[in-house]
Amino acid sequence: MTSTETSAFTQKTLDLYPAHKWLFIGLNVGLTVINVVSGSPWWALWPLLITGLIFSIHFFIYKSVTIDEDWAEERTDEIRWRSYDLGHVEDMETRIVSDDFSTRPAHRRDPDWWMTPEEKEAKAAELNQTQSPSASNERRS
Repeated sequence: MTSTETSAFTQKTLDLYPAHKWLFIGLNVGLTVINVVSGSPWWALWPLLITGLIFSIHFFIYKSVTIDEDWAEERTDEIRWRSYDLGHVEDMETRIVSDDFSTRPAHRRDPDWWMTPEEKEAKAAELNQTQSPSASNERRS
């Protein structure tokens, strides 16, 4: 393609994209409404998938044509500013100070953290009963 053909293609893509977007939305909303009102099996899915594929190709071409230096600068600035979000660090500090279960080393974690105190007491009593010497003597006799 020559530069004249490329610019004509670019201009045609830019001009047709809004119309194509509204045609896609209108057609698929209309077919879906007809499908719901008629009560027949979900046949409107197939036109949606086919026109969605065609529209996504047009969208990717449109986006590749409309990207310029200003867009790239705005996008890099946005990503750069997002990386300065320290909310998650403050959240971790709060969890560490409050001795949250998830911040403890593995050897300090309570495997029964989800149990109520009553359930823990019952489990401890059960373990003590099964490990007591009298229980082991009863098993031998």
